[in-house]
Amino acid sequence: MKTDEILKKLCRANGISGFEEEIASLSGELLKEAGADRVYTDALGSVHAVFEPSGETLRTVLLDAHMDEVGLMVSDICENGMLKFVNVGGIDPRILPAMRVKVHGRRECFGVITNLPPHITSSSDYTKAIPMDEMFIDAGLSYEEASENIAVGDAVSFFTPAGELLGDRYLSKALDDRAGLAALIYAAGELKGKLLNTRLHLLCSTQEEFSLSGAAAGAFESGADMCICVDVGHASTPDSKSDDTFELSGGPMIGAAPSLKKQYTRELCELAKSLDMEYQTEVMGGSSGTNAWSIAISGRGIPCALISIPLRYMHTGAEVVSVSDITAVGRLAAEYVKLKDKEAGDNGAH
Repeated sequence: MKTDEILKKLCRANGISGFEEEIASLSGELLKEAGADRVYTDALGSVHAVFEPSGETLRTVLLDAHMDEVGLMVSDICENGMLKFVNVGGIDPRILPAMRVKVHGRRECFGVITNLPPHITSSSDYTKAIPMDEMFIDAGLSYEEASENIAVGDAVSFFTPAGELLGDRYLSKALDDRAGLAALIYAAGELKGKLLNTRLHLLCSTQEEFSLSGAAAGAFESGADMCICVDVGHASTPDSKSDDTFELSGGPMIGAAPSLKKQYTRELCELAKSLDMEYQTEVMGGSSGTNAWSIAISGRGIPCALISIPLRYMHTGAEVVSVSDITAVGRLAAEYVKLKDKEAGDNGAH
């Protein structure tokens, strides 16, 4: 299956942090189609896919991408049927007014986040950001209808049409980190039946957007010797600072940080050069802000590498990626696993 086809399927599914059942079910199906020997779900809802080697297992390599997305959660039902909400994950309240959403209640329903038009906004409020606790979701329901179909604690996901932009650009909600999931599934297809001494363990982890807990538990479960995390990073826009962003369609962002294994960073850069693959180096002085942080200290410790996909408009309902970047990240991860598999066979040990 082509990368863009995988991506479209993943982005159609919903799964804000803590409510990942729909995306988990789809991820499991896609990994079975990719030829996994075993697919299962752990206690925190993360999906595991195991690909056994054709020879003796000398090393287990973990590939991780989180499958949850940012969103909202119903916190109250007002007397007029409007819904109050809180954020799940880091969301800038400035993006929310007039956004379409889907409320995952007893019966799913659509809604829009309230927004005063400029005609009836006072001049003093016109340039101010509206606090999240002053916004409501209008689902077109009376109090009785809302109470019958929706409960406090129900998930609310962004509802924006996904689609292709010009070139190889793709726009959707939840590309953080469905783009990473697509890259891992691509890598799995590239590696199926080609590993001699490496057990490949793919982890589609939960709850990254607020706690990193799915990755910590899933990594411990895997018993991996090393890990490659795949996430997204900030792509440049006309109004962004060049020091903080990377080029869309500029290739994989290879992470360099104190929490990442320097050897893996160096080897990934050398491998990208040998493949004639464009790449970018992302330097982070402390935590990477990704699952690599929690996986590195899981159990007895798992050394990590990080490869990120450039993404515009992070944590909005209209994120943008380059499909070629996703394919390149999947290819780089697959080729690196092959390299470590050969290394394990040559050494005859971990």
